[in-house]
Amino acid sequence: MKVQIVNTKKDYARNTHFDYEEREFIDPNADDVIRYIDWVIMEKFGEAGPNVNWSVSFDRAEIPVVKELLRKRPDLFPDLNKHLQGELNVNEEDDIDEKVATWHQRMQRFLKEKNKRYGNSVMQSLQIFSKHVSTDRPQHENAILVRLDDKLKRIQNATSLRVNDVVDLYGYLTFLCISLGVDEKRLMEMMD
Repeated sequence: MKVQIVNTKKDYARNTHFDYEEREFIDPNADDVIRYIDWVIMEKFGEAGPNVNWSVSFDRAEIPVVKELLRKRPDLFPDLNKHLQGELNVNEEDDIDEKVATWHQRMQRFLKEKNKRYGNSVMQSLQIFSKHVSTDRPQHENAILVRLDDKLKRIQNATSLRVNDVVDLYGYLTFLCISLGVDEKRLMEMMD
């Protein structure tokens, strides 16, 4: 779902200027879209006057989100509401087949994006920690080794280093050290 917001202004010389904001929602929900529109209008443009216009483009799979938008904030989308009222039948319950299809399409987009961010780590593991997975290890330890490789692959494929990923690595390494029985004495023995 793509949301475009345009603020048209005229300066003192009657020249027209445009402020433009656009965001694509990969897995949209109505609350996020509403928050985004409200934020842009009030925080970025500082007003909600007659010169501010927005549009929402969506595909068939996103119709349930559009219905929810119309239910929650019909004031934000009066033209969309008029245009789609008959087609969307906003007041009726969604057909279960449509809900199932929508769910599968959302999950498909979600999994593709997640797999991209993790660099296909499920099928192409870095094998740094996970090469030590064995039946001799406790199951939870093997799981930690696999998760460490997943996180390293995500960091490798990211456009920037995220604190969240660093903290996740620290956490998994802490759990691994605890599982391996690294106590204070062993820790002090490793001091260089």
